[in-house]
Amino acid sequence: MNWTIIFNRLFELIDQDGTPNYFSGPQFMRKVREIDPYFPTYQQFIDQRRAELKSTTRRDYYYDILLAFDESHRITLINSILNDLDETAIEKAGELRAILGGAVAGPVAVVPNSRMSASW
Repeated sequence: MNWTIIFNRLFELIDQDGTPNYFSGPQFMRKVREIDPYFPTYQQFIDQRRAELKSTTRRDYYYDILLAFDESHRITLINSILNDLDETAIEKAGELRAILGGAVAGPVAVVPNSRMSASW
């Protein structure tokens, strides 16, 4: 999977300041800690990045965190975030799920249960 494209699409959704889709640093870290409960808290992580002279911009450290996980955990993290966006960004969330290999939300067909009898 192309994780750069996936991340850019995700970040486009969660970087909408002033909307329900916006994911602050602490909110993102809570999602990360659902995957890895021993991951540093937001403040611990930011302090560590500053000490290592690494960027503390959301885009940079979100990407670094995502890439630090193995692929299955990346997918789990992104799906967890997308679950929070289902009401406000259902189409874009569905498109991203499709890229990840999941189903895109859409209409459901109901097929009536009928018994066909063969009259030979």
